[in-house]
Amino acid sequence: MKHDLTLKGRESNFSILKGMPTSNRCFIAGKLKEYSEAGTQMTGINPGALPDDAITWHTINWDAARRHVRRLQMRIAKAVKEGRPGKVKALQWLLTHSFHAKLLAVKRVTSKSR
Repeated sequence: MKHDLTLKGRESNFSILKGMPTSNRCFIAGKLKEYSEAGTQMTGINPGALPDDAITWHTINWDAARRHVRRLQMRIAKAVKEGRPGKVKALQWLLTHSFHAKLLAVKRVTSKSR
């Protein structure tokens, strides 16, 4: 019984803050709840990347991207051949986080190569 009384006391303390966000996450969650109750999609006004930062698909220099990725791959192969595991790991990280490698991966997946 004593436990129930302390629990009720705690709940009553939180009822004072009811409706007030206690952190940024609570505020955002409240806004998302408002949007979902209104029946609108939660995609925002303009989903996706900002138009100012946009790179059009046709203006990408694909040859330069291939050269960049190929150069990193050659450096990885050379480091493996020389037995430098730390260098291999660092270069692999560079390759997997490379903007050019990501571009080529997306192009390979989305284009028809038959």
